Amino acid sequence: MLLFSLQEGIPAAVSKRNQVYMMNDVFTKFEQIGIIPVVVLDDARYAAPLGKALVKGGLPAAEVTFRTAAAKDSIAAMRKECPDLLVGAGTVLSVEMVDEAIEAGAQFIVSPAFDAQVVSYCIRKGIPVLPGTCTPYDIQQCYQLGLREVKFFPAEASGPPPPPPGRPRSHLSLLPTA
Repeated sequence: MLLFSLQEGIPAAVSKRNQVYMMNDVFTKFEQIGIIPVVVLDDARYAAPLGKALVKGGLPAAEVTFRTAAAKDSIAAMRKECPDLLVGAGTVLSVEMVDEAIEAGAQFIVSPAFDAQVVSYCIRKGIPVLPGTCTPYDIQQCYQLGLREVKFFPAEASGPPPPPPGRPRSHLSLLPTA
């Protein structure tokens, strides 16, 4: 994941609902790190060593995908053994998966597509969420829910991100992923 900002800065007036997303330390860390490795682990025994290697290599973040049964335990192991690692859950498809990710210690949630139920649930839970977006409509739906950072997916197949069609969208950051 690479951070691509459509416009520098954020609006000065921030509503209480949007504070979680516009001012959250997680998104500041994304910007500082620049690249967020996407991790798929079949065995949680490798999670902590991988997390330590990422930190040592200068990439102190990981999005652990829920594509395998080891995801929850991998997130928990990374959080326990790698205190300097920012750990999130990816490929989150339901509110039940959000709960599993939070229980494991995930610090952010990433989904492959915009799902209003998942996004709203994350907002209520106070956990940063990056839903996948590919069209201006998806981006607008995220904006209406208060998100200011979204995942642009699939970036490789979709080409460059859609330009912001209006002023409100110019305050969004897109995180392209293949």
